[in-house]
Amino acid sequence: MTPRRRQLEQPNRRRSTYQTSKAVQTNRATSAIDGLGLCYLPRDYLDAQIESGELVPVMEDWCPPFPGYHLYYPSRRQQSPALAAFVAAVRYRG
Repeated sequence: MTPRRRQLEQPNRRRSTYQTSKAVQTNRATSAIDGLGLCYLPRDYLDAQIESGELVPVMEDWCPPFPGYHLYYPSRRQQSPALAAFVAAVRYRG
């Protein structure tokens, strides 16, 4: 596995660059829970694990607020019933 360079940025525009390890590169929460390192996922995916103590937030001042998801889809005239149902479900959840 090839190491990759990643960049983090604070709200005040301070930047930090680091290189990932060749050994393991994953953003699976289960890997972090098992003690294999950090995961970088949206907070709402991890709320239950954080509340239970399985995961602990780190570097919170380096994480920008998550404004939410954006959906791009064809006009209503071109929507399939399945896509229309999915869009309605996402809007309801939001």
